[in-house]
Amino acid sequence: MISLKQILLESVPTPRTWRPEDLQMLDKLSPAIANQFGESISQVLDAGAFGITYRLASGKIFKITQDAREIAAASKLRTKSKTPHVVSYYDIKQLLNFDRLVSSNIRGRQGGDIIAAIVMDAVKTLTWDEKQLYQAVRQNLIFDSYTTDEVLHKRVDSFVKELDGTVAQHAIDTMNKIIDQRQSIMRDLRQHNIDVGEAHANNVGFDQYGQFVVFDVRHGNRYKAASYHNAVSAGTIKRATKPIDLLQLHNSLYTTDGIDTPGDPTM
Repeated sequence: MISLKQILLESVPTPRTWRPEDLQMLDKLSPAIANQFGESISQVLDAGAFGITYRLASGKIFKITQDAREIAAASKLRTKSKTPHVVSYYDIKQLLNFDRLVSSNIRGRQGGDIIAAIVMDAVKTLTWDEKQLYQAVRQNLIFDSYTTDEVLHKRVDSFVKELDGTVAQHAIDTMNKIIDQRQSIMRDLRQHNIDVGEAHANNVGFDQYGQFVVFDVRHGNRYKAASYHNAVSAGTIKRATKPIDLLQLHNSLYTTDGIDTPGDPTM
């Protein structure tokens, strides 16, 4: 992940769908956007290929994304009962008129042509040692239902031996715990048609209850996601909550006499 601070202050190349001016505008508006959810931002986290994330004062995570498949998945999951191995989504709102604040060519050409803000659960990500072990068995853990749990446990032991005992014991315990849950993990991903390819080491972790979850969730069918996305844009999906007009938020940052308003992030 590339930090937002690096992008804004150090001219670091931006992820695929964001440019410095786009991130600057979103960073300027992000407190007002979060306020539309009844939340406030406490910390900037990261910028990725399609989205930027913040930590909220409530402890939840706030994400602004252009990923059509993530927006589709979040819109669906927000209305469903809690799925044990999938992160919880609390709200999602489409962001309108971003193209009127910056160049129109940023409107998610690779993402899906809609920008949305999402409030979701925070997740404790894997440690370095845990990521090593997870990646070592991930292919068979996630994609290969024919590999038995016993074989996966042995593969973890073999990998640890190859590293000559440098892997922390807590990482070994964590990986064995994940292997024991693999059937229920795959059941939950299939239930909501979630792209299992996104369940890599940087996108999984543990929620506040210690439950293993996938937290960067994408709809598994890109064509259905695109159709869903277009329906949201047309205002025909009831699950999509009232959108946020970024142009109105931008204009409301200043009073008519040009004096900064309270809470203005540019003050």
